[in-house]
Amino acid sequence: MAETDEARIDILSQQTKDMEQKFAVFVESATKKLTESKNSYKESIREDKENTEQLKHKIIEASEKQKRSHAVLEQRNKVVGAAETEVADLQKVESDIKTRADALDTRIAALNAKKAALMKSKQQQATQAGQRSSMLASGLEMYKEWLGLHFVRVDDEALCFTFTRIDPAEPERKFKFTIQVDGAGVYHVDKCSPVLDTDVIEPMLASLNKSNDFGGFVRQMRVEFKKLV
Repeated sequence: MAETDEARIDILSQQTKDMEQKFAVFVESATKKLTESKNSYKESIREDKENTEQLKHKIIEASEKQKRSHAVLEQRNKVVGAAETEVADLQKVESDIKTRADALDTRIAALNAKKAALMKSKQQQATQAGQRSSMLASGLEMYKEWLGLHFVRVDDEALCFTFTRIDPAEPERKFKFTIQVDGAGVYHVDKCSPVLDTDVIEPMLASLNKSNDFGGFVRQMRVEFKKLV
């Protein structure tokens, strides 16, 4: 009976030692695994931290890049806006220039038409004045002999008349006057010797310009010169 108990105790003791050995092995293995897991976890945390820092830097860089891109975009928008404004101003200036050019072309055309009309009128007046001067010259030939009248052409629109045979005491005494025709075909007495009063000559000129009776005007001038003798 005693041997049986001792045998049981030995068996139990052996089982306890086995259990302690197994537990020691388990604890050692568990401790090793735990240490490895802990180290692995620390490494994972370190890597995650590094990755987080890298990601943070990337995010910061991306944010800065985005800010720079936004700033560049805003600057480009400003440049584009300024360019569009300048283009609009230039288009307005171009439109104003075109309007002024059209108005200037119209005015130039009107001035050219007016110039042509004036030149035509001037040519007509010059032709008329020349014709009247020619008529004067031909009409006065008949008075040369019996009135002692002589004349010379001063220029295209003026004639100088000289009377003799007016003063009985001095038949060769000269009585002169110059008559000219202006661009409008109007007669004017330029010089007169001896001098006749203006209130004498003006009515005679008015009658001449109205009637165009040059022969009558010449005769009347001789009558007025004769009154001075």
